[in-house]
Amino acid sequence: MTRTNESAGFQYNFLDIRITHQAHVERGASCVTCHGNIAHDLSPVPTNRPRMESCYSCHARTDTCTKCHSAGIPPAPPPPPAPASGDMLGDGRVYYLRICSACHGPSGDRVKGVQLFSRDYQEKKGEEALVQAISQGRGRMHGFGLERQGPLAPAQVKALLGYLEEEATGGPTPQPETLYQRYCLTCHGEKGDQVAGIALFSLDKDQEALFRAVQLGKGGMQPFGRGEGGPLIRQEIQALLEYLREKSGAATPAPALDGRALYQEACSACHGPDGSALKGGEEDMRRAIIQGKGAMPPMAQDKGGTLSPEETEAIVQFLLRR
Repeated sequence: MTRTNESAGFQYNFLDIRITHQAHVERGASCVTCHGNIAHDLSPVPTNRPRMESCYSCHARTDTCTKCHSAGIPPAPPPPPAPASGDMLGDGRVYYLRICSACHGPSGDRVKGVQLFSRDYQEKKGEEALVQAISQGRGRMHGFGLERQGPLAPAQVKALLGYLEEEATGGPTPQPETLYQRYCLTCHGEKGDQVAGIALFSLDKDQEALFRAVQLGKGGMQPFGRGEGGPLIRQEIQALLEYLREKSGAATPAPALDGRALYQEACSACHGPDGSALKGGEEDMRRAIIQGKGAMPPMAQDKGGTLSPEETEAIVQFLLRR
């Protein structure tokens, strides 16, 4: 494999992995024999590469690493991808997944004594110390700033830190009414309708669109998300939106989950458009989705996947009705 490819969405082969595809095909392998995760890659950032555990289902664990990593294991992390487009949540998340998550994990708590997504931890360390740790390194961690021959420019370090701050958990419980009065009241008024054409206390507002508007800004409104230079962490934005829902007269029931649509999104790429080839009883299907089976990884959220218990159940019920 080379480092470039004309196919849309192809991920560069940062790890210089050499696989003899023809030899595998001649031995009876198909694409999904190795790339069973192609529709639900759980790696940060997704690459659609097979996991080593999948390789070990055929190959011995005693095989030398250079059998596949012919150029040797890369001594440094891969460079971050190009900056995200303007409609994405921000580059900081991409930089974290690409550079930090391998050691710190997706929740930022894999290194003992370090809680990257804890608001208390961030405030105790202070922004200046965290920026210095990312740029210059600390303890056994080498620096990722350009001055240390790393991949991150100062603005990218700031974006990464902004992502950590925006995703922070813990600390004082956000007071949504206070947040509205402080950041929204002056422009939107007590009834949320002071800006022409905008009724904040309306039940028909798209919650995701509102979140993005508060976080990223919209029209003449500045961004309020911490990762965009504003004052609000994600918890506070969510609390603010919940306040808007309550003021609207609120709690609309959650729509029923569409098992067919969820199946099409999460399963059909490997298992076909209707799952007709899938065999097994109700519990077998539920267990396979939750825990994984063969080359298929676990799909449940508490196992590192993307499906909530309700979504898993909706897919199971769709498969039982098909």
